[in-house]
Amino acid sequence: MTPKSSSHLRDLQVFADLGDADLAAVMQLTRQRSFVSGEVVFEQGDRGDTMLFLVAGRLRVELEDGKGNRTDVGAVVAGQVVGEMAALDPAPRAAHVIAASDATGYELSVDALRQLRREAPAAAAAITSAVIGDVTARLRTINERIEQELNPTATARGPGVKAGAGRGPSGGYRPHADGALGPGSASEPRTWWAKLFGG
Repeated sequence: MTPKSSSHLRDLQVFADLGDADLAAVMQLTRQRSFVSGEVVFEQGDRGDTMLFLVAGRLRVELEDGKGNRTDVGAVVAGQVVGEMAALDPAPRAAHVIAASDATGYELSVDALRQLRREAPAAAAAITSAVIGDVTARLRTINERIEQELNPTATARGPGVKAGAGRGPSGGYRPHADGALGPGSASEPRTWWAKLFGG
């Protein structure tokens, strides 16, 4: 494992504007994690009490149904964060996350985030703001995909809006290039978001 370096976190957009003292506080409370290709990062259903800032490599995201079948629903690349919902709602993990290549990241626990709120509120605010932005972008993508499934002939979405547009650079897994978060097609209507919402 390579030594922890603040430059790794400084390269992430969420931390780009932090002062040195705030960034040092984040470094002190994160744990560097390294994964080999194929290694499990998060298991669907496990308690979600940490998030991971990925600084190198690539992860894939898989949803598992009640029969044990898995669907590849997206990817996480360097510069993004995964598991960020733990910051808002420490519920069970919604998906499996697996290293698609050798990967390195910095793990921050919910308890550490609470400590940051006390000791480095600017850092905590930056993380929370990025998480809220990611969740908003995810909901927007889901909404567009539902709209597409319900009305596949609709083409007008307003200027500059594209169904399934990728996530912002601050974090979270992003959908496949076609905008799909899951399989959903004309012959398989809305099953992808039914899985997301347990329907």
